[in-house]
Amino acid sequence: MARTRYPFPVKDDLVPCSDGGGIVVELGADVKTLQLGDHVIASFDSNNLDGLAPGLKRESLGGNVDGVRYQYIALPAQVLTKVPEECGISFVQMASLMASGVTAWNALFGVLPLKAGQTVLF
Repeated sequence: MARTRYPFPVKDDLVPCSDGGGIVVELGADVKTLQLGDHVIASFDSNNLDGLAPGLKRESLGGNVDGVRYQYIALPAQVLTKVPEECGISFVQMASLMASGVTAWNALFGVLPLKAGQTVLF
């Protein structure tokens, strides 16, 4: 990104990083899906919350919109996924779920799902 070799559009003065986890410290008046103190991770693409990515019309955190490298950040509730505290994972582990975790899941179960008897190399 710093050398302008990133393959997607990047806004000027970008705040980087797409993977983040945190604790909800404030809520908008209309938010019904989250509570103060919830542990959450954010989807890096607010236009694609499920299914196949719709082409390249993306609003990607840390790409063409500011990312999550803030102490505090305001995000739409619909891009946040609650992570139960009792799962016992760190914020670093939580943050890796959205991009790296989803990439791994797609490699195994996405467009060409893994079939019984196939081998996975890693």
